[in-house]
Amino acid sequence: MQLAGSYRVHVVAPDDDGASEWDAFLATVPRAPYQQTSAWAKVKAAQGWLSASVMFTRDGSIHGGAQLLYRSIPFAGAVGVVARGPILASNDPSLVVAAVDGLKLLAVTRNVTYLVVQPPRAFVEDLSPRLLQNGYRTAPEIVAPLNTTTCVLDLGLGTDAVLTSMRKSTRRSIRLAQQRGVSVREGCADDLPTFHSLLVATARRRGFSPPPSSFFGAAWATMAPSGMLRMAVAEVDGEPVSAFLWVMFGDTVNCWRGGWSGKHPDRRPNEALDWVGIRWAAAQGLRWYDFQGDADYTRGFGGFRVISPGPLERVMSPLLRRLYPPLLHRALDTSGVSRLKQIVRSRGWPGSVK
Repeated sequence: MQLAGSYRVHVVAPDDDGASEWDAFLATVPRAPYQQTSAWAKVKAAQGWLSASVMFTRDGSIHGGAQLLYRSIPFAGAVGVVARGPILASNDPSLVVAAVDGLKLLAVTRNVTYLVVQPPRAFVEDLSPRLLQNGYRTAPEIVAPLNTTTCVLDLGLGTDAVLTSMRKSTRRSIRLAQQRGVSVREGCADDLPTFHSLLVATARRRGFSPPPSSFFGAAWATMAPSGMLRMAVAEVDGEPVSAFLWVMFGDTVNCWRGGWSGKHPDRRPNEALDWVGIRWAAAQGLRWYDFQGDADYTRGFGGFRVISPGPLERVMSPLLRRLYPPLLHRALDTSGVSRLKQIVRSRGWPGSVK
């Protein structure tokens, strides 16, 4: 434990009581990212990532913190990622200093030699300059999350207002799904193989590598019992053609993963699923529906765009920092390593949303 101004900075292991306190704090933060929850750390553990957190407290109350996911690299310490963090209760300058100190403490205690931090959008103007002053720099695109821009719906307006704000073509697609016999049911663990086969079909069309089915099994076992993970399956004449997984945390439902067979596009199964997800979230009193991506399809639902900051990196060792040439960044950002990026992300890079 160390002090940063009036804040105490201390590292918390996953099995400490502080992990549940951290989750409780996160749940009170507007649009808090699920990637900072202890449940997400357990999911990523199935892909070989360890976790630890740092919290900033004052007068016995949590004012912020960050969760680190890290894994060892032979002969080089460990690589660590703080996705969508640190999370702060305010932009108090002393708290920002505590956050920067806390990230360093977290990296040092876990022998992290290469640290990637993606500050949350809400505090990027406070955190990023301070991090850049403390040895961080812009990270190469290879370690960036798949989606830095997303479309978000405000469910506080009510589903009628959400429906009205959609494009006419999107409203028409929702009606067509209903008129043309698309049925949507809630999914369960038995539907995970179906979901994964639909995701694989989508991956083939779009040219990306999906995680193995075991990853989704671990996610379901960890998050579904508490209601944090939900699934819906769209069927045409009893045949599953599309399935979505949503992660619900705090005041937000996140469109985590979706798979579509490519069949029956004229019946609009995907629009039917999103409309079900929107109504689910609104019925539970959630405020935001986050598509976790931005495309013409998502913009058809209305809402607004949110652009997240890119990641920053720090090589913790001064010697290694000097040996890490800027030319490597340019090499990593070329099209020649596009396949490597796919492999990194399919194996569970923590900054990847999708």
